[in-house]
Amino acid sequence: MMIKPGITELSKCVDSRYTLVTMAAKRARMIGGHSDEDDYEIDYRKEKDKPVSIAAREISEGKVGYVRSEAIARAEEWEAEKEIIERKNKIKLERFNIYWNFINKLGTKPLVTFLFLNCTLLELFTCGIIIWSLHLSLITGIAADLTPLTTLISLVVGEVVTFAIYAYKSAKENTKGGIVYDK
Repeated sequence: MMIKPGITELSKCVDSRYTLVTMAAKRARMIGGHSDEDDYEIDYRKEKDKPVSIAAREISEGKVGYVRSEAIARAEEWEAEKEIIERKNKIKLERFNIYWNFINKLGTKPLVTFLFLNCTLLELFTCGIIIWSLHLSLITGIAADLTPLTTLISLVVGEVVTFAIYAYKSAKENTKGGIVYDK
C-alpha cells in the first residue's frame, strides 16, 4: 500500500528527506500514543489510515512543522549577544558624547596649544636622537641611522596641517557678515 501524499509532494514541505522521515516518524509516534507528548495524541483507531499516513497527510497540509534545535540555540545566542553589543555600543556612544561635550566646552584653542607643545617636545626629542646617531656614526665610522628623520618630518607636516585647519576653523567661527570678531 502506497502512502499518499507521495514523497515528492512531501519533499516540497521540508528541506531534506531526512527531515521528512524524522518528522513523519515523530508525528506517527505521537498519533500512535508512543510519545511523551500526550497533548498531540489522536485516536488513530477511529481513522481508516495508519499513524504514518496520518502524519504524512498532516505534513503535506502544513499542520506539522519543524524547528531545528541548533537554529533555536543560535537564535538565543544571537539575542543574548545582540543585547551585549547594543549595551557596548550605547556605552561607546555615551563616552563619545561625554568626550565631545568636554571638547566643545573646552574650546579648540587649548587643544591646539597642547598639540603644538606635544609636537614640539617630540620634535626636540627626535632631533636629539638624530644628533646622537650622527655622533655615534662619526665615532664608529658606521653609517648614521636616519629613520628618526622620517618621524621628524611627519611631526612637522602634522603640525602644519593642524595649524592650517585650526586657522581656517577659527576664521570661520570669528567672522560674521564680513566682520572679524576677536575673542
